[in-house]
Parts: sequence; structure tokens; C-alpha cells
Amino acid sequence: MIKSSPTVKDSAFCYGEPKIVMAWVMLRKLILLNFIFFPCLAVASRIAIEADRIIDGIADQPLVSTVILVDNGLIVDVGGRELIDPNYQYIDLTGNTLMPGLIDVHSHPLIHAEDYQLAHLQTSSAYKALKGMKSLQRLLAAGWTTLRVMGDSDVYYANQDIRRVIEEGVFQGPRLVGAAHYLSTTAGGGDIRFFSPEQQIIPDGLIVDGIDEVRRAVRQEIKFGSDWIKLLVTGAFMSAGDNPKNVHFSPEELLAAVTEAARFGVPVAAHAHAAEGIRMAVEAGVRSIEHGTFIDNATMDLMVKKGTFLVPTLYVGDVLADGNSDYREKEFNIAFKKQGQNDLLARVGEAYRRGVKIAAGVDLCGYNHN
Repeated sequence: MIKSSPTVKDSAFCYGEPKIVMAWVMLRKLILLNFIFFPCLAVASRIAIEADRIIDGIADQPLVSTVILVDNGLIVDVGGRELIDPNYQYIDLTGNTLMPGLIDVHSHPLIHAEDYQLAHLQTSSAYKALKGMKSLQRLLAAGWTTLRVMGDSDVYYANQDIRRVIEEGVFQGPRLVGAAHYLSTTAGGGDIRFFSPEQQIIPDGLIVDGIDEVRRAVRQEIKFGSDWIKLLVTGAFMSAGDNPKNVHFSPEELLAAVTEAARFGVPVAAHAHAAEGIRMAVEAGVRSIEHGTFIDNATMDLMVKKGTFLVPTLYVGDVLADGNSDYREKEFNIAFKKQGQNDLLARVGEAYRRGVKIAAGVDLCGYNHN
């Protein structure tokens, strides 16, 4: 007996709370290939699943009248009914469509308030871990089976603890990878710049200046479970008093971060909007560029040469400019949406045509749990 998936009802993202209308209704004919939903399947080591069609993410059209063979949790073959073997447990899903789970490569599941620069100071790491666990379970119910966290709203390592309890089987949740925090320079995209000098405000990332501090921060992130390093190479759209066209890290600091992470076999993701910052990060050897808003053609070609991924995070701009949110840089983001969004879409299209590898990152926050 296959356990039905939980239903996601009327959930909302923290920025602007755009309604997600009955996520499972949207996916009611798309039975996800995610064995977290099917505890009975975890017991059987060899399983044959039959469905009307499969969306495999490779073929232009769904595969019809198909059977999937699973051995010890891994898909080992896809084909016709000739694959059905009496030694396999048979699951009949005729009338349904199967598809792989969705992957969000730019996620912030712990952010639970619109004031993202200060929300981490208003709740404990334990509170954020509990609420983040609920966010991740609802994301899983909506079909997201893997998330890459790109820094999050916590001075400690709540996401790494969440990943641990999921892997231990204490809770159900999606696969988690990523960076616990971002690394930013003083006065950079991750620093808090709207308090007086007398106030010692702790950002939710690591503020580093110079090669030695960069190396130490990379080692600390890896020590406590980050399997990605995230650098805020340029300014950010959401940071008060910041300019996304400014470049903050020096080439020497970037190279130090990438080199140090590579010593541990850990890749680096670079938040970068400005064209110069994107180019510097790619030359330093980062694995991915997050956002890439003002990327130029020459850097696109360099990314193709080096195999660097682009994660354009397009949807978050729509949410931030919808007029329903309340945050410090609201007018700036609305203005960019009106004046620069079409150019951004054109640049992403050009990157795709030139052969840049593009990954889907949503860049939104945890769900509202009311």
C-alpha cells in the first residue's frame, strides 16, 4: 500500500506572501519519484514501478507505457513491461505520470520574515531549526526533493543540524546541501550598514577582510558541515545602503577562498551581480554564479570555457516587486523590475544560447506556517 503524499494548502512565501494554490493539486497527476513518501518501498530492496508515462527530464516527450526498476533505492533501468521480474516488488501506478523530484539550487529555508537582515537576531537558532524543518517538509510535499542552501538566517548552523536529523531518519525531509552562511567583506553585501557605530550588530553571515580571514572562515564553515562555500562578491539588491554594481572582494581574496575550499574538496558559489565581479569570480574558479544580473557576453564565453554554472534566480525579482512586501530596499527593487527586468531576461537568454550551463534557483524563503 503506497502512502499518499501530504497536501500543501494555501502556503505563502515570506516576501509578499504570493499564494501557492494547493501545490499537491497542481501535482496530483505527477507522482514524484521520491521514496521518502513511500516508507513501504524503503523495506523492499528491489522494486518495479509501472505507470502510463514518465517525464525523465531528457526526452522531448514523456515516455509512455513504462516501467522503472529500483534496486536499493537507486533507479537502475527504465523500459517496457519486459523489465517486470517476479523477484521485484511490483507497484502499479497506471493512470499516473512519474517524474523526478524538483531541485532548487538557491534556497534560504530559515528566513521567516521580510526583514531578512535582522530576523536572525529576533529568534533563536533552535526556533529557526524547528520552523525550517516544517518549511522543508512542506517543500518536499510540493515536489522539491533536493535543496542547495546558499547561506541562511542563522548565526549558528541550523540547516546542518536539520540535514543530520533527516539523514538519521528522525524526520522526513528533502536532501540538503549548501553553505550555512555567506562570506562578505566589511561594508559588503552581507554587512549591516544602517546602525550607529556604537551598536555591535551580528550579521547572519561571516564578515571577513583579507586573505587570512577568508581562509579561516572557509575552514570554519567546512568544520561545521557546510559542503559549499558562498561568497558575496558584489553588492546585493536587498541589503540596505548597498549597490549591486559594486565589487567588494579583491581578486586575491577570491582566489584564496576557492583555493582553500578546494583543499577540502568543497565547491564555491559566488553571489555576483556586477559584470566585473562575475568575471573575477569565474576567473578565480568558482563553481557557480548566483544571480549574474549584469553579466556580459565575454564573461558568458569564459563561463562556457570553464564550465561555470549560472543560477539566475529570476522569480524572486517578481515577488520582491509585486508591491505587497515591506522591506527596506522595496522602491529600488520595484524600479529595477520596471527598468531592467527585460534586459536581465535577454542576458539570461543570450547566456543559454552561448552554451552557459543554467540551473534553477528560486531564492525565496521558508513558508508562512499560519
